[in-house]
Amino acid sequence: MSSKKCPLCGNEIEDENEKFCSDCRSLDEQYGAFSKSVFSKPEPPQSESIDLENESPIKNSQEVAPDAPTTPHKKSKKVKIWAIILSVLVLLTITTGGYLFYQYKQQNDREELAFWDNSLKTNTGKAYLDYINRYPNGKYVKEAQDNILRYNDNLRKLWESIKKDGSEDEIISFLNKYRHTPYYNEAAYLLDSTAWVNASKLNTQESYKSYLDRTQRKELNGTYRTLAEEKYTYFAQMEFVGGDEWEHLENTLNLLFQQLSSKSYPNLKSLFAETVKTFYTKKDISPDQIIAAMKAEMTKEDIAAMQIVPDMEQMQAKKDNKGYYIVELTAQKRINYNKEKEKSDVKAHFHIVLDSTLKVVELNELKN
Repeated sequence: MSSKKCPLCGNEIEDENEKFCSDCRSLDEQYGAFSKSVFSKPEPPQSESIDLENESPIKNSQEVAPDAPTTPHKKSKKVKIWAIILSVLVLLTITTGGYLFYQYKQQNDREELAFWDNSLKTNTGKAYLDYINRYPNGKYVKEAQDNILRYNDNLRKLWESIKKDGSEDEIISFLNKYRHTPYYNEAAYLLDSTAWVNASKLNTQESYKSYLDRTQRKELNGTYRTLAEEKYTYFAQMEFVGGDEWEHLENTLNLLFQQLSSKSYPNLKSLFAETVKTFYTKKDISPDQIIAAMKAEMTKEDIAAMQIVPDMEQMQAKKDNKGYYIVELTAQKRINYNKEKEKSDVKAHFHIVLDSTLKVVELNELKN
C-alpha cells in the first residue's frame, strides 16, 4: 500500500502517479469543488515551441466555473443588511408604541378632567368619592378629599340648623337635595313628625286627610297613620251646627273676642273651662294663667289697644259625638302700639273647641 497522503484531505493515495486521492478527484470532476490549478500537473518550463500533444482544448471564453460557496465577505454583507432592517423595524415599533401611548394618555387626561369638572358641578360628597374610586391616582385626588371633608362639615351644620328650627318646606328641600347622605333617614322621620304636628295644630278633618294622603303617596313615613285615621273618622262623624245652637255659639264667640280685645278682661275667665287644653302655644292652662299671660304679652310688646273682629258669616261649626263644638273662623286683628311702631292690621285664622256647655277648651291662632 502506498504511504503517499492526499494534501487536501489527508487520505492515502492509491495511485502513486496521482497527487490527490480518488475521493477528492471524484468531487472535483462532479462539482468542480476545487480549483483546476490544484489538480493540474506541473507544467514544464515555458518554451517558444508548442507541444501539440499536451495542449489543452481551447474553452469558450464565456464558460465559467460553477458558483463557489458563499464567501465570508458576502455573508457579512447579508448580516449587515438584515441588522439594518431589524433596527428600522424596532425603531418603528418603539416610535409607534410611544405615539400610541402618548395618544392614550392624552385621551385619559381629557376624560379625567371632564369627570372632575362634572364632580365640581355636582358638588356632593358622593360625586367626589366617585372620582376618587375611578381615578385613585388622579391629579385631583387631594382636592377631592379636601372637598369631601369641607362638604361633610357644611352638610352637618346645615342639618343641625334644620333639625333645630327648620320648616316643613326646608326639610323637604333637604331630603330632595341630599338623598344620599347619612342624615336622610333622620330627616325623613323629622318631616313625618313635623307634618303630624302641623296636622294636629289645625286639628281638622282636612288636615288629617292631608296627612293620610301624603302617607299614601310615600311622601311621609306614616308613623302617625293610625292616629290620623282615628282623628279623620272622628271629624267625619261630626254634624254641622245650625238653628238655635248656631245662635248660641255665635253669641258666645262674639263675647269671647270682645273680651280678648279688652286690656282688663273682666269676664274672660267665665268663658273658659277650668282647664284649657290649648291656648295659643300654651298647654293645660287655667283661665287665671291665660289672663296673666295676655297681660304680660301686652306689656312686652308695648300694645296700647287690640281689636279682634270675627267674620261670623264665614264661620264653620261642627258638633262631634261627645257634644263638643269645633269651630273654624277668620277675624280681622288690629293692633295699636304705644310708641311710633307701625300699626298691625292682619287677617287671623282661629281654631276653637268648646264643650257641651259652650266653655272654651281650645283656642289656636293658625299661621297662614
